[in-house]
Amino acid sequence: MSNSRLERLPTELLWSICEYVGFSHRPTMLSLAMASKRCHSVVKPLLFRTIKFSADSPVQLALDVLKCTGILQRNSAFADVCILVIDSRSRIQAENYGDALTSGSRFSGLPLSVADMIDGDPDRLHGLESRSFLTAKRARRGADSADQMDAAWQSLADLVQRFQALSDVLIWMDYEETDGYDGEGMPSYSTQFVSSMVQTLVPNLKEVHMIQSAGSPEDEDGNPLPPPPPWKGLSVGNDVARAPASLTCLELGQASWYNFSPLILEAAVVDSWAASTKLSLLRTLTISRAVSHESLKSLMLVGNSLSRLTTLLFTCMEGHEHTYYDDVKRFLRCLPQLTSLEMIAWLPSISLAAALPRRLRELWLRTQHVPGQGHDEAGLAELADRCPVIQTLAVRIRRSRGDLAEVALYRALGRFARLRRLALTLDASPPPWFPAVPPSVGYDTAIDPSFDEFDRCYLTGGMYPYRNGNIRDVLINSAVDETLARAIFQTVCAAQARNHPHSHGIATATTTTTMAPLERMTLQVEGSRAFPQRGNMMPPGEYLRPYLAVLSSRWLLERDLRDDARDVVHARVTHERAPGQNNDPSWYMPIFRRIWPETPGGSADWRHDWRSMPLASDLT
Repeated sequence: MSNSRLERLPTELLWSICEYVGFSHRPTMLSLAMASKRCHSVVKPLLFRTIKFSADSPVQLALDVLKCTGILQRNSAFADVCILVIDSRSRIQAENYGDALTSGSRFSGLPLSVADMIDGDPDRLHGLESRSFLTAKRARRGADSADQMDAAWQSLADLVQRFQALSDVLIWMDYEETDGYDGEGMPSYSTQFVSSMVQTLVPNLKEVHMIQSAGSPEDEDGNPLPPPPPWKGLSVGNDVARAPASLTCLELGQASWYNFSPLILEAAVVDSWAASTKLSLLRTLTISRAVSHESLKSLMLVGNSLSRLTTLLFTCMEGHEHTYYDDVKRFLRCLPQLTSLEMIAWLPSISLAAALPRRLRELWLRTQHVPGQGHDEAGLAELADRCPVIQTLAVRIRRSRGDLAEVALYRALGRFARLRRLALTLDASPPPWFPAVPPSVGYDTAIDPSFDEFDRCYLTGGMYPYRNGNIRDVLINSAVDETLARAIFQTVCAAQARNHPHSHGIATATTTTTMAPLERMTLQVEGSRAFPQRGNMMPPGEYLRPYLAVLSSRWLLERDLRDDARDVVHARVTHERAPGQNNDPSWYMPIFRRIWPETPGGSADWRHDWRSMPLASDLT
């Protein structure tokens, strides 16, 4: 397009073109900026909207900050900076872990740094990645590395103070640099800098998401490192506004891609955010780190200040006494405006209903896996009576081969009159052990009334005290096909229509039809391999992998969106299990064939011979 045609375009259209080009091919946006003075005036805010730094080297970070400051000063562009990205080269190295860092993909569409765009890097102008991202092995840092990084953070803080329009700060650091030390065993204060910058330097910030990972820093001999020296902190000018942050969303999260020890939320972290944030403005609080009892007490002290909080994710710390869960309920009672609650690692034997606000619309109740424990019919009924307007519900239901007790749980879900979206986790775990009757020692498992002589026999191969019947039950409870998924959906809908007939009647000119409001349901099976391990023997659940890969798919059921087809329910598999390393099905094949005999004249492949067990249908 010629310059004259560009000049004739309306400013709004030219802005949209430049913004699109900036995300699709950045060198072209730079060419647009050079086309004319008018194009430059339009492109300039987009060119300088995003600043990006790499924090791998303190020396390089300080040089980049100095270089960027000069560029912004020459172009009078400090007021144009809206987004700050602090990235880590080691994040790219960590992508060798597969899809572990998919949450970082939201950063990939951001424009690259001002230095890359303006300094005329020939690689960048040809659309290639910057040479600085061609990673080399990092050299061993010296003992003064911590002081150098402090100086680099300070120079960055001085620059941030000049960004009056800064509204988004995205920081993606090496996961090893969030436990007080970096990957080389040197003190790292990245986390402290992030918190300090957010709390004192970015007054326009409305959302903060801090995702960290637990670590166990060790020296070269494998010995735990002591806590690092206290951070010296940032030195900010007297003219910097020190009013509390006006956040509406705060997330204190934990990276979930490594199954290391859980990250614990410390009371000092809670106290720091409480002192530097206007809690009365906070609407969303996400805590996916395990909340210790001390941290919980700090939250209880400020609970009444969270007067506008509507969305909460709370992670309980396992291993506490009942007093801990009583305090969690006291904290919830301080949040009368709450409409969405996700509770993680709640103890299933303790009722949460009395502490929930009546206006709650979403409840994601993710309980700890305790063998033999789960929601009962009375507990679900109590939840429905306490929270009558719930529209989204996630609960764990313990399977029992589709018997009357299991069906009663599905029917209890029908007490939620306004339930629209249901996420069911079907617990197919084996029964717990119990101490053997003297004079025997060790443990034993109960004999179910449905066990025959074969079922009562103990498993061979060192898998005592579990029996053939326990494997039989796990296989039956794990088998979920479309027929069972639809039966569960229909059971819940029928119970809704029966319990709330007036709210579910749809009147037309000629007739009145009754239709349950449940619109969407997901099903997933968990706990099938939750057998405890004895010594060095492989637990029984490992030999179940090939069966579970076939039996335990995740299902999604949704009503048709058309007004004249709302009674049509679509079902599809959303996820299939991987068979795992142990894909030999011969170990439990005799048990499998007792449940699902080989089909006469059919395929010899056992994968095609199974079907779910029907739900009991004689419940009145």
